[in-house]
This record gives sequence, C-alpha cells and structure tokens, in this order.
Amino acid sequence: MFRFAFSPAKLKFMEKHLLSKSTFIRGLQCHKSLYLYKNRYFLRDPLPPERRAIFVRGTDVGVLAQTFFPGGVNCQPGSPFQYLKSVSKTLEIINTGSSSVIYEAAFQFDRMLIFLDILAKVNGKWNAYEIKSSRNLSEIYFMDAALQYYVLKNSGIDIDKFYLVHINGGYEFNEQLNLAELFTFVDVTTKITELQDFVAGKISELKHIISLKKSPEIDIGLHCNHPYPCDFIGHCWKKIPKGSIFELSTFSDEEKFVFYRNGIRLPEEIPENTEDAIDLKKRIELAAVKTQKPFYDKEKLGLFMQKHSGKNGFFWFLGHRPAVPVFEKFRPYDVVPVCLGFLSFQNGSLKTDFWFNENPVENSDDGFLNFVEKCGSSVESLILYHDVGLRAYLQRLIERKTDPSGKVGQLAGKLNDLSDVFSEMYFYHPGLKGNFELANVADKLAVAGSSAIANVKSDVWAVNEFLKYAVSDNQFEKNIIVEEIINYGRFQIDNIENIYWFLLDILHDIPE
Repeated sequence: MFRFAFSPAKLKFMEKHLLSKSTFIRGLQCHKSLYLYKNRYFLRDPLPPERRAIFVRGTDVGVLAQTFFPGGVNCQPGSPFQYLKSVSKTLEIINTGSSSVIYEAAFQFDRMLIFLDILAKVNGKWNAYEIKSSRNLSEIYFMDAALQYYVLKNSGIDIDKFYLVHINGGYEFNEQLNLAELFTFVDVTTKITELQDFVAGKISELKHIISLKKSPEIDIGLHCNHPYPCDFIGHCWKKIPKGSIFELSTFSDEEKFVFYRNGIRLPEEIPENTEDAIDLKKRIELAAVKTQKPFYDKEKLGLFMQKHSGKNGFFWFLGHRPAVPVFEKFRPYDVVPVCLGFLSFQNGSLKTDFWFNENPVENSDDGFLNFVEKCGSSVESLILYHDVGLRAYLQRLIERKTDPSGKVGQLAGKLNDLSDVFSEMYFYHPGLKGNFELANVADKLAVAGSSAIANVKSDVWAVNEFLKYAVSDNQFEKNIIVEEIINYGRFQIDNIENIYWFLLDILHDIPE
C-alpha cells in the first residue's frame, strides 16, 4: 500500500522547492530562467496571447483524447496549491482499485511533481498516455515523457507502455469524427527508458539551482528562444540597447550572437568589410539602419505596383486553424474562414463590404465563395497583406471541391500580397526593425488612421473573440462580438489601402 504524509514544515519546503514538468523543461533550457521562476517570479514577462491560445488548444485536445478511455476519474486539482490532494486522490484510486482509468493522474517523488494526462490499466497492466496537440513529436516531448516515466516508476507504478499521442495531420474528417484516425499513438517506452539516468542527474542538478542564494551568471544566447521563448527576456535583456543588432531581421539568430560575442551591440559597430560578404537584403537593411533613411528599389517596386495598375480591390481575410476538424474533408489545422472584408470603388466612391461566419457549426466554404465571387468579379486585382493563411485555405478548398469551374484558381491568380514589398526589400524603412506585421508597418509609415486599435487588438484577439461567439447563447453578446471584429477588419483593410497609396506616392517621387 502507498503511504502519503508530510509534516507542515516539509510541506512549506516542498512548495518552494518543488519541481514540475514545466519547470524541469525550463531548467533544461536555462538554469537562470528556472532560478528566476522559483525565486524572482515577479520579474516574469506577461504571457502573450499567442502562447495563451496554444495552452487552451492543448487542453481541449487532451480532453477529447480522454474519450479513448471513458469513465475515468479526474484528479486535476482545483488550484495549483491543492496538488497534494490530487496526489493523495490518485494513490487512493490505485490502492483501492476503484477505477482503471485516471485523468490528470498526479504523482510526487523526491520533490518532483507530475500530472499525467491519462493513466489506464490495459490487460491488467498500467499504460501511460501523454497527449500533444501538435502534428509531430519533437525531442523535448521525449524528454517530457522520460521525466514522467521516472516519477511514475519511482512512485511504485509499474508502467508497461508509455505512449506519446499526437494529432495525425493527414486525417480527413468524413461524416463523423474518427478518433482512432485523428490521433497517432507512438510507443516511446524504450527510448525514454534509456534516458532515465540523464533525468535523475538533471533533477539533482536543477534542485541545486533552485536553492542557490543568487541567480546563476548566464549570459543571453540562443537558449533564450529555444525550444521555447523564455518569459524572462525582459529582465535578462534589459541591458541590450534599443536599435541593437537583435532588431535586424535579415540576419539569423546565430549570426547576431556571433556579433554579440565579439562585442558588437549596434549595427553601426559591424565592420565595413563584413558587408562585402553578406547578401543583398542584409546590405540593404544595414545601410537603412545605419543612415536612418528608407531604401527604395524603384525598378522592383515599380514592377510590383504595375501588376495591379488596372481596377483594384482591397481584401482582408481572417481565419483560424482548429486542431480538430469538424467539417467534411477538413484536416487538422485546416484554415476556416472567420471574416472577410472587401474595399473597392463602386459608383464613384469607396465602399467596404464584409462577410462574417455567423454559423460556426456549418461549413463556411460556400459563404466564402459567394462573397469573393461577388466582390472579386468586379476587379482585376485583389490587394491584401500577408496572404499565407488565405492561400493555404484556397489550396485546400480546391482539393475539397476539386474546383471544376476554376473559380478558386482564378481568385488565387488575382491575389497580390503587399507584404512582399517589405519582406523582399523593394522598400525598407529602418523604423520597421524587421517587424512586417500590418499594424506595425502602417504605424511606422504614419499611414494608419489610428494606432490605438493596433496596440490592443490583433488577429489572435479577433480569433479568440470568434471562438467566444461560437459558444455564446447570448445574442446581444454575439452582436457585440461581430461588430468589434468587423470594426477591427475595417481598420486593417484601411491600413492595406493606405499603405498601397503610400507606396504609389513614393514611387512617383523617386527621382529618375
């Protein structure tokens, strides 16, 4: 039988010095990050919306995977501070045999705490399952599993098989969701067994780091963003000056850290002879940054703008990529349209039309096609900004519907991505600092009607609002969400139009 009892002093010590799966992975990435997390948590950067969305997605996929093993008992704590209750509950279930399936099974060994997604008894033996919302497995996932296996085995649980379960990117929805085809089970038992000595050594090492009197002396480096962006960059990078080499977009991280290790912090400190050995884009960016003057390639910019010298329309597309498909012939992470905007000259004046996916539980392909056919048929060119998501959607749309009339292909042929002007360096402004997001470009070129919206709203925000809309039963709330997303889209499409006219104006102003 398992025993579980700690004195109050021991509990207080454990709360401060306990390692979890996430802090173990954090410590593998950087000892300083682990120390700060445990001892200077208040220095942590705010969690970006993009990272928060990934966490939510992972939770949703994990809950769906539980249906493989129905009827289990959930041991997830009500709050992070109640983990001991979860450990006690998990061990009680195992001791009494009251359930053969446990969700969020909690185990603690030698100040190492884990929550396993699913622990299930199969043919009389315990199997462990860790669920990942990604389409592929990375090395960090194997280390994740190795750690959990270590704690499970040392807690007295005889694990027969350990599986990493991830999304099958090639799965295609057909009539109803087939979980056996949606998820891929990978037996990693042998691989993670070979990592046990490494895990044991690292746990001892990381516990020592936590107990240090001061932060470890670790300089910034590639580890700050690999495998995950660290949330103490704001603290560790505070001595890096504004306008540093790290704001250069055409140089790789490896190249920038070579400069850094050689004492170079600012672009103007890069030796002149370096420019002879680098490619054209890097030379353009360096020249613009050093002189603080925009760069123009009149020929290439002119050729780009000439492509849409006829009747133009401006197009804005917002889509989201659900991990789990729910529509016929959709695959995991296929783009689903959320909102579209179209601005053009009609009857002598500018007019903006919008389409919004009002019924998220139904396939929106036809609604999308009807809108763009009505809008796109009146123009020769559709000018948009950053069309990767739209092009991915159109490609899959052709595959799903086979496009016998060729209308989708014709639409794709009309697309002109304004972001190419900046990423290809036909025009480069030093104030962009390598950030070619639409709101940043509009703001730095002073063409946005208002930068306030850009400061608080983004495509991630808009998609999250749409997901709220999809589950809301309050029509008033839904109407507000639609209005806010369309207003955001109106701001974005105005930015696209304003950037276009800005580029056309400077093209005419560039001397021969």
